[in-house]
Amino acid sequence: MQLVDVSEALHGTGVGFLREALNKPEGCVQAVRVPAGAKHLKNKDLETLKQTARSQFNQEVSVVLLKADGSWKSPLSKLLSDSVKQQLLQRTLAGAGDLLLLAAGAQEDVRPLLGKLRLQSAELLEAQGVAVRDPSAFNFLWVVDFPLFLPKEEDPDQLESAHHPFTAPHPDDAHLLYTQPHKVRSQHYDLVLNGCEIGGGSIRIHNASMQRYVLETILKEDSSLLSHLMEALDSGAPPHGGIALGLDRLVSIIVGAPSIRDVIAFPKSFRGHDLMSGAPDFVSEEELRPYHVSVNWPAENQGVKGK
Repeated sequence: MQLVDVSEALHGTGVGFLREALNKPEGCVQAVRVPAGAKHLKNKDLETLKQTARSQFNQEVSVVLLKADGSWKSPLSKLLSDSVKQQLLQRTLAGAGDLLLLAAGAQEDVRPLLGKLRLQSAELLEAQGVAVRDPSAFNFLWVVDFPLFLPKEEDPDQLESAHHPFTAPHPDDAHLLYTQPHKVRSQHYDLVLNGCEIGGGSIRIHNASMQRYVLETILKEDSSLLSHLMEALDSGAPPHGGIALGLDRLVSIIVGAPSIRDVIAFPKSFRGHDLMSGAPDFVSEEELRPYHVSVNWPAENQGVKGK
């Protein structure tokens, strides 16, 4: 169920929401083909998909059912010419019995939406007894070439770190850091197993002047708060990086556990409480002394258990 960009096929269409999306600089129309979706999914399943788009993403999704005779069942059917329909089928490789899900808007909005809907479609098909995914298969992949910076939601003219402010730029893009930072790729990577992230990490900036520039000029942060880091980098800290694995998530996939809580040795309650140790709780000064830990409580919280 690959995400397919169908913007070119729909350029010049008279459909209002499609035209509006494509007229924007970052606008696109993308589609996902759900094999045998029209054959097996009921109206209530399609409503579930639409409701997910609205409630979780505040977006609309267009549904196209391709009936057994090849005809379309969709509000778009009367609005698109036969040639446009044919181009959509060719680009998505869709045929009789399939379901097409289309979304229009900015790429960073459309892709997460369709990514979620294709997973939900697979779940709905499997609930109908259709074999979609092989539970015994382990498919690994690396996700790379993340952007180094993203626009802030509250102020799109300002940038923030996509991963963290110490992530190194991709070597091929380092020169863009000083002219077009929004185009810089990062040395940040995620490891994915069967669609779930099981690890992630990055290569760090090891040049003090570059780190200072990122903090002060791009992120508008006070680098003096990290003077110890700057001193270390100035002293010749070598290139460094790493990865952290989510062991519980990895184990849950390997054993096919329906919930990650089934493989966590000491799972927390929904309120974040550890039922084995009783945490969080008040710890006395006598208990903290062997660990050389001193806690200065605000006056209003002194002596209050659990604060």
